[in-house]
Amino acid sequence: MRKNFGESPESGFTLVEVAVAIALLGLGLMTLTALSVRLMDDTREEINRTKASFFAQYILETTLADRFSQNSSASTSGGNSGSLLQKLKELKYLEGLGNQADFNYLQSWNYQLTVESITLPLSTSAFEKYLLRIYWGEGANQEFILETIKKAKDLGQSTTQDSNNDQSDT
Repeated sequence: MRKNFGESPESGFTLVEVAVAIALLGLGLMTLTALSVRLMDDTREEINRTKASFFAQYILETTLADRFSQNSSASTSGGNSGSLLQKLKELKYLEGLGNQADFNYLQSWNYQLTVESITLPLSTSAFEKYLLRIYWGEGANQEFILETIKKAKDLGQSTTQDSNNDQSDT
C-alpha cells in the first residue's frame, strides 16, 4: 500500500469540519427558539380569544335578557362601548371569581356593542342585529366579534289566517 505524504495514522476532524458542524447546530437551535417563541405568542392569542368569547357571550346574553325583560317597544338601535373591565364589573361578572388583581390584564381591553333594528320585507316582525366586538390590542388578530339577530317584536300586522281564527273563537 502506498501512503500519502503528511498523513498520520490517526484520523479525526479538521477545524473546518468542526466549525461547520457548530454553525449548523447553532442555526438549528436558533430556528427552534424562534419557532417556540412564535408558538407561545400564538397560544397567548388563542387564550385571549377564548377569554374574549366567554366575556362576549356573557355580555350579549345579559344585554338580551335585560332588553327582553323590559318588553320595550321603542327602537333600541344604537349601542355602547368602553372598558371591558368596567362593563364586567357593572354586570357583576367578576364577583366570586377570586382575587380581583388577577383581572388587571383586562384594563387594556375594550368592547363595542352595536344594536341595529332590521325590518325585513313581507315580515310581520321586527328584528335586532347585535354585534359585540371585544378587542385587546392593535392587530387584526386581537379581536373577537360575536353577532346575532333576535326577534324584537311583532309589528301588529295579522295575516288572513290569524283573523279567521279570531272570529271562530267568538
